[in-house]
Amino acid sequence: MMSRDRIARILAAILLLGVLALGVARNSAGPLPDDPQSTVYSMLAAARAGDVERYLGYFTAPALDQLRQTVRENGTAAFSAYLRKSNASIEGVAIADPELAGELAQLRVEYIYQDHNSTQRLNLTKSGGRWQIANADTEALTQMPVRYGTSMR
Repeated sequence: MMSRDRIARILAAILLLGVLALGVARNSAGPLPDDPQSTVYSMLAAARAGDVERYLGYFTAPALDQLRQTVRENGTAAFSAYLRKSNASIEGVAIADPELAGELAQLRVEYIYQDHNSTQRLNLTKSGGRWQIANADTEALTQMPVRYGTSMR
């Protein structure tokens, strides 16, 4: 038969593991689903997966109209391959806090590659409780003095 101290230690360990697991799950879940940053992260996940319909679901006019035209001209399979290929070399993404004005938001997104970074401003609108990307400003490229992942020893 186990002593009360041993049972208490086991229960405390189980409780601690549960709390740690909950913390990890919350941190890995990402931002709340109804914020502008979450929309961008979800859009990028759809792009990495090559899921064209899910990807398009994160956009609204005028960007959506342009993307649909591109899909019509090139075909869904080719656009899916383009999405996967263009996102494969992204090492990381940094998204600044949004500038909010009612149902409008503007985000600065920085894409991190091995040898350069690129920044882009995304304009989002909120409709039906969802944020969607309306348009994007041209990307600015920054050459990095050291490749991403290079050891600094």
